[in-house]
Amino acid sequence: MARIDSAVAATLNTGIGALTLGTNLFTGPLRPAGNKIPGKAVFVMASGGPQPRSYSDGGSGHTLREPSVQILCRGEAGVGALSDAQTLADLVFNAVEKFKPAGAIGAFTVESSPNYVGTDEQGRHIFSVNLKCWKRSDT
Repeated sequence: MARIDSAVAATLNTGIGALTLGTNLFTGPLRPAGNKIPGKAVFVMASGGPQPRSYSDGGSGHTLREPSVQILCRGEAGVGALSDAQTLADLVFNAVEKFKPAGAIGAFTVESSPNYVGTDEQGRHIFSVNLKCWKRSDT
């Protein structure tokens, strides 16, 4: 079964021209800007979900999983940075709203728009986009 965070990152990699996996788009937690991590970047991380549920589909035993994914969008610091960070978060939100990542039945955004998280130590603005996904697996 494919990792849901990798599937979401792949969707963003192909769906938003300004994002490139491994350059300014990463799986895993938010990391500080530095040598190989730019200030303006997006981080995609699986963040849990409820306990899997078993169900029967015409006699076949399956498990329904509902993994959550959090996407953190960080902009640069400075004048106009808040607007730029929000634009990035809006692009991400629009790319993943009601989409179907590879290996999943479907997904949807939990909120109606990106959430403003605040700033990091360098004054870079951060927004989050939260997803709920559905995956089916054989038991």
